[in-house]
Amino acid sequence: MDPKETLQRYSNSLKHTCSYIFISLFLALLLNVSPFKLGEFKKGISTFLVICILSFALYTIYDSSYPIVTSLRSNIFDKKWNNLKLSLSYNAILAVFIFILIIMLITQFI
Repeated sequence: MDPKETLQRYSNSLKHTCSYIFISLFLALLLNVSPFKLGEFKKGISTFLVICILSFALYTIYDSSYPIVTSLRSNIFDKKWNNLKLSLSYNAILAVFIFILIIMLITQFI
C-alpha cells in the first residue's frame, strides 16, 4: 500500500462531506435566526432534516476511515503514514463535533 495513493483515495471518498456539513449548518442557522414563526411540526421536520444530513456526513467519515484503519492496524504508526494519520485524526475530531452538534439539536428540539 502506497501512502500517497491511500491518502488520495481517502480524500476523494470524503470529497462531498464538507458540502453536507455546510448545507446542514446553513439550514440550522436559518431555523434559529429566521424572522418567520415556524409551527412546531415544520420546525420538527426541519430539525430532523438537519440531523439526517449531519448523520449522513458522520456515516461518510466512518465509512471512509474504518477500512483504512482496519487494514493498516499497527502499521499506521510508521513514519511514512504521518499525513494519513493526521487526516484521520482531524476527521475523528470533526466527527466528534458533528456528534455534539446532533446532540445539541436533539436537546433543543425536545
